[in-house]
Amino acid sequence: MSYQLKPKSPAGKKFVNAAESLTQSIRYQAQAAEQSSTGAAASFDDIKTAGINEAFVPEDCGGMGLSSIHDWIVGMSRLGRGDGLVALATNKHLTVSRGLSSGRASAQTSGNDLLAKAIEAQLEQIVTGNMTICATATEPGTDNLHPLTLATPVDDGWRVDGLKLFVTGSPIASHIAINLRVKGDDDKPDSISSVMMPPNNHRNQTTERLERDGNERLGKPVYPIQQCLCSKSRGKPCSTMGTMEHGD
Repeated sequence: MSYQLKPKSPAGKKFVNAAESLTQSIRYQAQAAEQSSTGAAASFDDIKTAGINEAFVPEDCGGMGLSSIHDWIVGMSRLGRGDGLVALATNKHLTVSRGLSSGRASAQTSGNDLLAKAIEAQLEQIVTGNMTICATATEPGTDNLHPLTLATPVDDGWRVDGLKLFVTGSPIASHIAINLRVKGDDDKPDSISSVMMPPNNHRNQTTERLERDGNERLGKPVYPIQQCLCSKSRGKPCSTMGTMEHGD
């Protein structure tokens, strides 16, 4: 009797088959990456080519249409057999892309066609291979639900300042998803929200030195964000998750 987890949905079977097809190759590439402390770029290219990055993109946007959490976990277990660090970075991308797909569905349900179209444009970038997302929430001195990274309204839109830790997948990402605090006013408390931006934003100054602690392949352990501007044309930092009382 086999106790190995297996996918249940058609999209899940496609996702798991794609992951299993890469297990041996990314395991081989992991050995060279470990010796050189690099990010196994070839493995991420293979994952993109296999369609794994688009797993949660709806079928009508060109993706697999995966929705099962169970099947997601099964697929990630297969990638992890090849290279745990590559699987972790890929999982970050999938977490954010799943949120985008959910946001599009909510926008469609509420009749917010403008937001739905904006998210569709991002999902299409994932399908074409032009968008790979890393994510970071961890900060020194606080927890994930009370970020100190702050979005402050300015004339041009929003200015983001803060310090993030362990930005998994940053060496290969085209965009970074960040949870942050949106500044309130005298009548409204601060709120927790999120924003996604290119990591090479001209005012986004990242540390160049990587700690040689065995985790270097994962990405930058320290990620300062200084006076990074989010254009007003792109709207307010989105996906507000709640409010925080002053002093939190």
